[in-house]
Amino acid sequence: MRCELEYTFFSQNVRGFGSLEKEEEVISFMRRNRVFAYALQETWRSGTQETCIHGFAIIQHGLPCPIKRKQGRLSGGVAIVLSPEAHRAWKKAGSLRWEFGERIVAVRLGVRDEKGKDVSIFFVSAYAPVSNVKQSVRDKYHQELERCVAAAGKEDILLIATDANASMGVRTGERDSVLGPFGIQHRNQSGVELNDFCAVNGLVAATTFFQKNQHGTWVNPRSRKHHQLDHFLIDKSSFARVRDAGRYGALALSSDHVPIRLSLRIARNLDKQRPQRAAPRFNRDLLKQPDIADRFCKRVDQLQSKAPDLTHASLVEIMKIAASEELSSDARKREGWFREKEDKLVAAIEERNRAQIAFNTANKPNSTREDVTIQHKRLVAARRNLKRIVKEAKQDWTDDKIKNLGDGRRHPKIYWDALRRLKEGMGCSFPLHRMAFNKANCRPCTTPLETEHVVKSELTQRFNIPSSVDRNAIHELRQRLPRPELDNPISEEELSKAISHAGKEKATGECGIPVEFFQALDRNEHSKCFLQLIIDKIWSVGRMEHRSLEAIAQEG
Repeated sequence: MRCELEYTFFSQNVRGFGSLEKEEEVISFMRRNRVFAYALQETWRSGTQETCIHGFAIIQHGLPCPIKRKQGRLSGGVAIVLSPEAHRAWKKAGSLRWEFGERIVAVRLGVRDEKGKDVSIFFVSAYAPVSNVKQSVRDKYHQELERCVAAAGKEDILLIATDANASMGVRTGERDSVLGPFGIQHRNQSGVELNDFCAVNGLVAATTFFQKNQHGTWVNPRSRKHHQLDHFLIDKSSFARVRDAGRYGALALSSDHVPIRLSLRIARNLDKQRPQRAAPRFNRDLLKQPDIADRFCKRVDQLQSKAPDLTHASLVEIMKIAASEELSSDARKREGWFREKEDKLVAAIEERNRAQIAFNTANKPNSTREDVTIQHKRLVAARRNLKRIVKEAKQDWTDDKIKNLGDGRRHPKIYWDALRRLKEGMGCSFPLHRMAFNKANCRPCTTPLETEHVVKSELTQRFNIPSSVDRNAIHELRQRLPRPELDNPISEEELSKAISHAGKEKATGECGIPVEFFQALDRNEHSKCFLQLIIDKIWSVGRMEHRSLEAIAQEG
């Protein structure tokens, strides 16, 4: 069976991306709308850095040194936010990043096409200078953008998400292969230059080929006219893959620019893929309640009585069945202050975005001052409400971590985790560090295949060094005296001591059973007996026997 996939890309001038709140907002938006990658412009961040938060990769690039404007904020800056799926595609392509000047950053993402072959997407986030700057500044930007286009491989799908700060207009003649028939007709000098650049480099403005109710992405605060400044540019050979492109109706982040969206068609062969069942979630803390622990042990005892031959493998299956009935939990563990209050925060964010859009819509030449004032008051109230909810969410997060420190009857791991989270703060991001390998000519590896070759040759050389150990010296070492009592079966006291001393709150391992399940069985007189029988059988046979318990699960 063939299944067609569409990767969704977004782009927006966000007017600042320097707070934890905006990082959480864009990640929540991408998660809810299944966004593959998000290009950001005017982030107001300097330097270049790569961070990871909740599995999302944030790749940022800006001025080498922070330069502030008269308003006291930084200027410029671009970024690309990759979803966990896009993050894996970036790693597959070598985790490479390109910077061109101070306004352009690009990454390569490895996906598969309709024939199951590897295809690379060269995704770019670019922020053009405003139209009233010197011509030399715009010329320098176009030179850097041309270098970016040349860096993309011949087999790459070149996709440029840009705040072009240029009005390109719409198609005016049959020979115009850059623009489509939909959009705002206004065109300025910057738009003419960008149109010529696209024509020379074989690019298409995909956002002008699909009809939308509105095409303006920015409103001039003085003239109150809408302008189409944000675009997706794609190479002509890949334009057939575009299913939809244009202005997105809702805001993702609060800004005077409306985001744009592009859907890229990528198909892959799913013949060998099967749907994976989600692993069940067990709340082991419920075993601390005596009545629930007693029901769990009784259910295990009931299932094991139906088993014709009790083994370790069958006990594991029995405990999973009993846990699914008595200890199942649909609650997903949420980390961070934003995800713990995500429902309430998202509602406030959407209300603020609706107020922002209403204000931008009311800010038209034919609008009255009274209409603009009403929408402005609504926007201010929505922003204050969101700020209040953010403050409450952060306070609740801090109180919860401090509460964990005040209880003296829990596992020490919980206290250390609470201390670690308080020390780290509310930010869940951490820097990404890539392993850098050099080839024999001392040049860094640029592809995964080159890295694989370097690592393979190095490990082959290291692990094939001739041994200098004298084996006769090993035989001359004094051996310990035999202890025949170690061959005796494990006693009930030894088994209980080993189970009680096992570490709690630990990973389950291959069998998927936490140690708390065995500890609950050990505290019950009925289940302790057959637990001892299984250990004795393993001890006498010398191995663990495995069998399926599907029939027992159906009978139970």
